[in-house]
Amino acid sequence: DNNTSTPLLDVVPEDDSKRLKHTNASLFKEANNVALMATIAESVSILWDSIKNELSKSQNETFNELLKEIFSGNVLTEVYDHFASKFENEEDFEDSKLGDCFRACVAILHCAGKLDEPNIEGLRTQIVKNLASLKSIPEEKRSKMNFSPSVSLLCVWGMTENVAYCLGSSIALYFEGESGEQDVEFCQQSNESKKRKSLVKVKASGKSTQLLPQLDMDVCLTILGRILKGSFSASVSARESILRSETAYSAIENALRKAQIAAENILKARVSLQPKVDVD
Repeated sequence: DNNTSTPLLDVVPEDDSKRLKHTNASLFKEANNVALMATIAESVSILWDSIKNELSKSQNETFNELLKEIFSGNVLTEVYDHFASKFENEEDFEDSKLGDCFRACVAILHCAGKLDEPNIEGLRTQIVKNLASLKSIPEEKRSKMNFSPSVSLLCVWGMTENVAYCLGSSIALYFEGESGEQDVEFCQQSNESKKRKSLVKVKASGKSTQLLPQLDMDVCLTILGRILKGSFSASVSARESILRSETAYSAIENALRKAQIAAENILKARVSLQPKVDVD
């Protein structure tokens, strides 16, 4: 019967799947052909997407759990860290190879989004660490990087409000005083708040407090700009997550309003400095 689907466990033997679980991630990292490795990572991500409907069927529940088990642990974290570190450590890396590293990172993060965050050891910590290290990366190289996939994954893992507060507070703190207003939601009146602590504690909707890096304003605007207007799938995913959350949306809206007021004040100051022209 052509309408009868074949259980996935009949296609991929369980013994072979378990054996893959023990594959050392270092074998993947030692490969010199970055483009090929990126293509392999993308292929895994695409193939996983292509069978998601089959995986949702009860007859394939065992295989679905087995597939998640294969990619759980620290495998994805190690491979992601290998490619992500090249952005910061490789001084003479060609643009094409940086692009291949980005392709690999996107595919790995996409696969990670199919698993619950506790099942992947250290990946969230690694993502936050990479975000915190952005200020040490030269601006020219940083401008070529797109962190929408990282932000999107954090949103998938239930950190949408944390992400929004991190971006929003960083932007609002930068424009504090420029707008002529003090937004108590983001800015404390004490001197201690003006020291700009390296980490921001965020608590949203009763969720446990998370530590997110205090990002530079230009980094926040770059990330936020790509999320709000980008057509990249990760940008769309993160944007939809923020728009669905009233708390996250308000955090971003308040920060952008503060920036808008600061910009308007600059324009007003410019106009006031222009000499008046007498009209006869």
